Amino acid sequence: MLVRETYPDVDVAALLEKHFIAVKVNAGKDAGRALAGRYEVRAYPTLLITDPKGEEVDRLIGFRPPAKIIPELKGIIGGSSFAALKKRVAADGSDLEAVLELAAKHQERGAYEKAEELYRKVIDAAGAPAELRRQAEGRLSLAVYLKSRGRDASALEAYFEKSKDGPDGLEQARILLGHHHRAKDDGKLARVAEYLLRHGRDRADAGSLNAVAWDLATKDEKPKLSLELARKAAELAPEDAAILDTLAVACSKNGLHKEALETQRKAVRLAPEQIRKELEGRLEEFEKAAEEHGGKRTVRL
Repeated sequence: MLVRETYPDVDVAALLEKHFIAVKVNAGKDAGRALAGRYEVRAYPTLLITDPKGEEVDRLIGFRPPAKIIPELKGIIGGSSFAALKKRVAADGSDLEAVLELAAKHQERGAYEKAEELYRKVIDAAGAPAELRRQAEGRLSLAVYLKSRGRDASALEAYFEKSKDGPDGLEQARILLGHHHRAKDDGKLARVAEYLLRHGRDRADAGSLNAVAWDLATKDEKPKLSLELARKAAELAPEDAAILDTLAVACSKNGLHKEALETQRKAVRLAPEQIRKELEGRLEEFEKAAEEHGGKRTVRL
């Protein structure tokens, strides 16, 4: 998706051309495998940034849409890279903003114990601003969960409970939604789902909602909840073919055959080539269902 959606963006391309020499490496081939081993790259995609000597400056792991990657790249250019932050913290350990940013960089790299140590430094610092302490507590809850490989959600739950009346618990709620769904904890699942339905605001929230909505819909579980989650996901990402596909399936499971048909037609129109055939197959199923339940409505695409 970086190649298809992010790099072609005019602003991203301009930023990369002005400040970087961009090189695409296939980590599945010999030279790429050697490079990935040298820099200990373990997740893909990884955007690795080095200085002219080949020393790592920073890395961005995972997909980023243009709106997210641009400020991150500007921060790296402006002196908030992993390498720069390590120097700042080493020179002045009382720079709590730098400590917090460095902790987040360690967390993204999977160095959860180091991240936890730095987050606790911010939390325990005398006179730490309340906002920095709040951010550190929230990120610490995520680091503890990730370090446990998804087994210990107690820190996430504690932070979510403190933040459930406002949007500050969104990151925790995204993870807890899937966690409680896998654990089949219906009470906690409903509580977190209700929170995301009220506060969800971006594509990250849409992705979390969509994942659970799809699983519920395709397994014929909780059809009403699957529809609510799918509708919110589609509201947040109305041009995402995969999310619209989920909404169409959820509509069908709830007997809303005309809405399923209309939604799937839009999904097919927006679908990238690699998933279009699958979506077209479901469209045929929804067309038959619509005919069986009162005929089809004419839709302008």
